[in-house]
Amino acid sequence: MPKKSKKEIEIKKKSTRRSAQKPLAPKIEKNEWREVGGEQAENKKFIVINEYDPQMETRKIWLWLIVGGFSFCLVIFWIWSLSWNLKSFNNENRDGLTQKIGETIGELKDNFSNLKDNLGEITDEAKQTAELARVQEEVISRIKENLAASSADWPSHTSEVMKLSVQYPNDWTKQEKNKIIALSSIATSPAAKITIAKIDNAQNITLEQWFNLSSAYGPAYQAMPAITTGGLPAIKYVKADPAGDINWLILVDGAKTIYKIDIVSVGGADLYEPILEQIIKTIKFL
Repeated sequence: MPKKSKKEIEIKKKSTRRSAQKPLAPKIEKNEWREVGGEQAENKKFIVINEYDPQMETRKIWLWLIVGGFSFCLVIFWIWSLSWNLKSFNNENRDGLTQKIGETIGELKDNFSNLKDNLGEITDEAKQTAELARVQEEVISRIKENLAASSADWPSHTSEVMKLSVQYPNDWTKQEKNKIIALSSIATSPAAKITIAKIDNAQNITLEQWFNLSSAYGPAYQAMPAITTGGLPAIKYVKADPAGDINWLILVDGAKTIYKIDIVSVGGADLYEPILEQIIKTIKFL
């Protein structure tokens, strides 16, 4: 072994003396503050020591596990409750929505049925309107033909009872009963009619007196200038009706007889007035 130098031996002695002089550290209890170095230590230092307790740490772990498990159960319960409420809400809404959809479908079916009925009615009305227009055109055509035709081609009716004869268009009808002759157009829209009645006048009153005594006519009828019909004196009365209508009354003075001629047309003034006047001109008294 090599020999140590004198200097190394001195350093080792000093280190041994210092170690021998250094006091032992006092015993410190857990979680207590203690002074280190004694009263003569120039720099005092304090330390804290936490002693490790396995049982306490195990309790802490179990406590955190319990709290965590309870919290987890609360979250699961909250999620389940929310899901159940949403499901119940959706079921109620679904039932209400299904009912609403059913009602809406029912209303749509009713509306569609009503629409079909309305369309059918409109179609029927359109057909009727078209048919009416066709008839009106046919009537107008016949009336024009009658106007163009000469009254000499019309059929003639002679009444021995009423002591007169009259002609009427081919598309008109004729009836006689109880001293009354009725001539009517076949068309009903618009229509025209002439009625000739024979009235006994044993008292030989004037035409004006007979008109004033009659309750069937009134001030709405205005007397026109004196005329002759069939070669006999007559008076024409015209009722102030709305435009398009004809309401005439002709009184003819016969020997102790008055002939009352009523001429009526509703809405056919423009079409029938010339024909009505032409028929009146064909009247002849026997």
